[in-house]
Parts: sequence; structure tokens; C-alpha cells
Amino acid sequence: MANAAEKMKRVAKRTRKKERFITLRMWFSTFIAFFYNDRGVIPPNIGNNIFIGNNIYTTRNSLNALIIAKEFSVETPIAFISDLINTVKGKVPNVTIDFTVKNKRHYVNLGSGDLKSRISTWEQTLSNPVATDYHKRRSARLLYTVSILRSGESLYKSVLYITVRAKLGTDLNKGIEQVTNYLTSIGCAHKIVKNDIRSHLDFVWLMSNRLSRKIKDLPHIMLSKQTMAEMMPMVQSANDSTGTFLGIDRVVQSPYFVNFRGTAKAKNIYIVATSGSGKTVLAQNWFMDMYADNYNMCIMDIKGTEFVAFTKATGGIVLSMKSNSTYYVNTFKMDKSEVKTDIKVYYDERFNLSKRMMLILCDLPDALTSRAESLLEEFLHSMYMQLGVLSDNDNTWERTNAINPYTVFIALQSYISPAVRMKYSDVADRILTRLSIYMSQNGSNSHMFRTPFEYKSILETKVLCFDFGLLDIGANIDKAMFKVRAMFMDILNDEFIAYKASKGEWTGKVLEESGIADDYLLALYAKDFMLRRSQNQVTILLGNSVSALVTNPNAKGILENITILAVGMLHRSSRDYLINEFGLDKYEDKLDLLSTNPDYENTFLLVNRMQKDATVAMLKAFVPESVIKGSLFKVVDVE
Repeated sequence: MANAAEKMKRVAKRTRKKERFITLRMWFSTFIAFFYNDRGVIPPNIGNNIFIGNNIYTTRNSLNALIIAKEFSVETPIAFISDLINTVKGKVPNVTIDFTVKNKRHYVNLGSGDLKSRISTWEQTLSNPVATDYHKRRSARLLYTVSILRSGESLYKSVLYITVRAKLGTDLNKGIEQVTNYLTSIGCAHKIVKNDIRSHLDFVWLMSNRLSRKIKDLPHIMLSKQTMAEMMPMVQSANDSTGTFLGIDRVVQSPYFVNFRGTAKAKNIYIVATSGSGKTVLAQNWFMDMYADNYNMCIMDIKGTEFVAFTKATGGIVLSMKSNSTYYVNTFKMDKSEVKTDIKVYYDERFNLSKRMMLILCDLPDALTSRAESLLEEFLHSMYMQLGVLSDNDNTWERTNAINPYTVFIALQSYISPAVRMKYSDVADRILTRLSIYMSQNGSNSHMFRTPFEYKSILETKVLCFDFGLLDIGANIDKAMFKVRAMFMDILNDEFIAYKASKGEWTGKVLEESGIADDYLLALYAKDFMLRRSQNQVTILLGNSVSALVTNPNAKGILENITILAVGMLHRSSRDYLINEFGLDKYEDKLDLLSTNPDYENTFLLVNRMQKDATVAMLKAFVPESVIKGSLFKVVDVE
């Protein structure tokens, strides 16, 4: 009997010791939990179980810590979730940040005495000179929330959980530290769930839509639909994640990028809309981002008002192509330092450019063009032969240094003898009459050949703009002179693009349609669309009407090589053509919105055929109010 009593005493004593030990261990673990996570690794035998500890819960995939956001501040950035993830991942790459948001409609009695008392307190805080900036900002934010309530907008009582995940306890600790540092930096009050296994389990239940009897006063935040949307992650559109920023897709409210450098496809963009629809502003938005991404820019500014300011602001060079400009490209001069491959190819190219320029200035009827071309070709061969300049011997090219359009015209006058006049009848005299206007030193437009371009000096610039200044000229336009200026632009553009490509650099080219010399310009543009892919050029063509291209055979190369189409407000005929030609039937309702809904003013439907399955976006061209109301924003529609 005594032995049994002793045994019971010993058992009771062991039980009391065990209970005291468990109690002591619990308090010790709770104290330690303030500073350390209770596990540093995932148990190898965890399987499909979940282990809930003092500070974390563990699954077979990760160690997980919970943080609850209690109150935000006015410093909360747009796309807060993306910003937090990017900030933390930039410093601790081995962690994952997840978010869980639980929302419940919140109804407030605006006439309650409790709310009126609070409003009075917040208003007094704002006018109190002793109150801190923090309390003033907080009061202002709360009063703003009341104004949202009074507007009738729905508010939600939301609980935001931030889950930090990692494979190792050391990485988890670093992740928790960075998350809390970030939340503190934006003035977000927060709580790390720890120290109490029961509470931790209750919070996990709440995340799973299970109610807890223990947690009554759960920290929550007040959100409207707008603030909830602004807090959500920035979602990338269905295209590239890096590259040139083309704008915000209005459908998914996300940025739209195209990585031109990352594809071998042609990079030809056609922006088409009626005048005043924001084409130029959209293009400016694009090439400002391209410039920031180290692209070179080569710009054709027909009106002379839209791109010159950008060029000057970036320290670029503006080349005047106006009617009063004295600058020209001396195609008659042969320079062996410009030869890239074969000297014969270079010689023939310069020879043909000179002949083409003279033919443009002659401006003869089509019936006389072939005979005039024969005469000018014979003359140029004769002139170079008399100088002793040979196509296959670049050592003889120094003899062309003294040649300019004025000396060429004098030589032409001498060349057109009675025998030549008899051979070419009235063509010879018509050529002399026309060329005397430009190439004679006493001609009325002879100023256009006063100053040769030293275009080697312009190759190093990042931004090159050709200013044609047609708005300054008005109706007084010499079409022959305009064509020659466009030819000069083409020559300088060839040199600029080739030089940049030889250094491995990329160039953005902006072209504008023009009713002046339309056939001639479209032929030059078609060359850009068909051949520049191999020279790292992204080509952007601005147009008012599709019919300007459809009805012109010179534009065939443009229409067949468009890889990105940006369509704004258009007339019905142009829209119907684009729908049929580019298969835009399923986007017809969006095209209708551009023309009928004022909310879609200055918006463009972008069809990106460089991407797989032709990705589509609705891009907004943000036009400053001062530009919209300006006299130059709305010019003439062309249909």
C-alpha cells in the first residue's frame, strides 16, 4: 500500500514538473518569438501538412509570414502592390510577396452624432496650429473620405494581408524587414502577426473566408472602387514587357511596350487620322521615349511647326528645307572618302542623282522627259570627260572640287550647240530656260544653290530635323524646288541612317504625307518602308487619309509593309478600307467609338502585326489644352 502511494506521489510530482516546464517553455518561446522565427528551414517530412508556428506558418513550398496593413497615408503610390513587390524583390530576390484583400460593403449613417463629432474633431485638427503635420494630413484624408461618402460612391471595409514567402528563414527575415521598411516609408501602419499560435490560425482562417470568434476588432482600411483599382498591380498588356513605351492601353489600363530591337521583322508604323486628331502628339510621345532609350531621330517636318521645338530642346540639328534656304547637296562633286564599297557604284549613284535633280527642275511634260534625260546624260558624260574625271579612277575625282550648279549651267550652255538643238529640237531650249531660273547665278531662285551642305558634320547628332516650313510659305510653293529639297533630304537621310547603322545604333524616322509632290514623296517613303529594316530604322508615317495611299501606285510598297497600324478618327471610306484590308472586322465597334464617342477623342486603335496574333490596344494621345486651342492644331482634312 505504501509502495502504491509513493508511486502516485512520484507521478504527480513528474506531472507538476512537466506542466511547469511546458508553461516555462511557452513563455520562453513567446519571448524569443519577438526576435526570431521559430524555424529556419522547411521540415523534410512535412508532406502536404501545414505547420503553424509562433511567427510563421510552413508548407512544403515555403516559410510564410503574415503582415496586416492597418492604415494608409497620402504617400501611398499608384499601383502600390507592384511598387512594394518591385522594391522588395530588388533588395531580396529570394522572397515572394503575395496579397490577399477581403472586402465587405460598408454603410455609414452620415447623420449619426458619432460621425458628426468625429468630423468636428478632424476640422479642428486642421485649423489647430499646434497639431503635427501627420495629424493634419490624416484629418484631411479622413474628411476627404467623408466627401466620397456624401457623393454616393460605394465604400468597402477591407482587410489587406501581405504574405512574405521564402525557402530559408534568413531570406524570410530579410523580406519581412524590407516589407516593413517600405510600409513605414509610405506611412502605412501595419502589424506583423506573431507570438500567438491561436491568433495566427484565426488570421489564416479569415483569409480563407472563415469567421473567427476570437478576433472581433480586426484592423481594416476603407477603400472605394477607385482607390482599390489604383492599389492593384500594374498588369502588362499582351505584348513586350520592355522596349519603346507607346502609351497606356485604355482597355486594361496598362502600359504598352514594343521592343523593336528584339525582332527581325520590318518596323513600319502608319498613324492615320483626320487632322487635329492627335497624330503628331502621339508620335512625339513615342519618339521622346525612343530618344530616352538611346535611339537617334531623323524627322521630316512638313509644316515646320511640330518637331522643330523637340529637335532644339534635345540639342539636335534643324536643316532648313524652306524655299528661302541657300543650302544644297552638291551631287556634281565626287568625293572618294564617301565611297563605302565600290567606286563605280558610288560614281554612278552621284551621276544619276545629278541627272535626276536637273530633270526635276526642268519640270517637263511626260512626253518630253525621256528625250530630256538623254540630253542631260550625254551632257554630264561630256562634262566629266572634258575634266578628265573617270568613273573607275578615284584619283581623278579631285578635279570635281570646283564644280557647282552654277559652273554646270555655264558648261550646259556651251554644250547645247546648233547640232544639239537640231537633234533635240525644242527640248534643249526648254531645259536651258527652266534651269536658268535655278542654276544661273542671275536666276530668280538661284539662291537655293549658294551654300553646299557639309553633311559630314551632321552625322554625329542624335536628332536631325528637316524643316520644310510649308505653313510659312502658304500657297506660294515652287513644286520643283520642293521636290529637289525632298531629294536632298533623302540623300542626307541615307548618309545619316547608314552611318548610325555602321555603329550598331538604331534610328527612329518620322515622315509626313503631303499633297505637294505626293507621287514623288510616296516613292521615297516606300523605299524607307521596304529597305530600312536592315539598317536598324523604325519608320513612322503620319497620314490624314488612307485614300492618299490606296489610289497611288507609288504607295504599294508602303501598304504591303505596314507592321503596326494606329487608327484614329477617320472618314467612313478610309475606315471601310482598313477594316477590309487589315481584317479589323472584330474591332469595328472600337473604330466607331473613335468617331462617335467624345470620351475617345485623341484615342487610337493600335494593331500590332509585329507581335504574334496581331495584338491590339486602345492608346490615348494626351494633347495639352494649349495645343488643342492653338491655331496650328487643326489644319485641313484631306480625303
